[in-house]
Amino acid sequence: MSRIFLIFFLFISSSTFAAEVTLSSPSVVLFQTDSPFKLVLTTPTAIAGDLYLATQLADQQLYFLTQEMGLQTTPVAFAKNQSFSGQQTILSIPYGSIPTGIYPVYQVITAVNQSPFETSAWLTSVQNLQFTVGLPPHISHDENRDGIADTDCNGNGLNDDAVDCEKQSLSETSFTSFQSEGKTLYEKYCDTCHDATSYPAAQFPELTRISPNYVDNNAKKAIINRLTDDDLDKIASYMGQATRQTCRLVSTP
Repeated sequence: MSRIFLIFFLFISSSTFAAEVTLSSPSVVLFQTDSPFKLVLTTPTAIAGDLYLATQLADQQLYFLTQEMGLQTTPVAFAKNQSFSGQQTILSIPYGSIPTGIYPVYQVITAVNQSPFETSAWLTSVQNLQFTVGLPPHISHDENRDGIADTDCNGNGLNDDAVDCEKQSLSETSFTSFQSEGKTLYEKYCDTCHDATSYPAAQFPELTRISPNYVDNNAKKAIINRLTDDDLDKIASYMGQATRQTCRLVSTP
């Protein structure tokens, strides 16, 4: 039932409504970060009604988010009989409180006391985002760790845009500087033992960080412990370019 509803949800969301809203988030990819699971609603003109938020978990059941009761399988408004205008944060949950996984989030505003299953009651089109929580960059595809996958230019959490398109929207100077710093760090700490083409696992900071657990090499342990997470991100960005022609296998370093 919920899967059929979601398909219909997304189909009908393309319809034109008198008032359009935008659902966004500063980070749709959350991984070892202090950033919260945050939803921002932007409403160009004031809308009064009931706001519903829903997500889908591994059991494929649709769950409605509420402020007091948590997740509910029956339709419960997240914010009831309220006026929405301008830009406002409607949800902020600490990253550490969310289990690892991929979470689609759906949002719609309906007339007061009307069911979200009744499309005639919708005051806005349905908005949706997809969040990736706790999954490393080689799965989430956010290798520069800015909270948006590198193939997700519109920031909706879906990797459905052009390959590496996000890099086109970054400052060319800042991105070049990021990789240049990674090259300097790699040459200073790493290429005594690894050249710039033979170690693709360095593209994955989370693998590099845990690599001392799998090797009996005190010198390597000392180096890894000296490098910050930001350092490893920069090295990963540089190695992503240096090994572009290398198969990106996920293997134990």
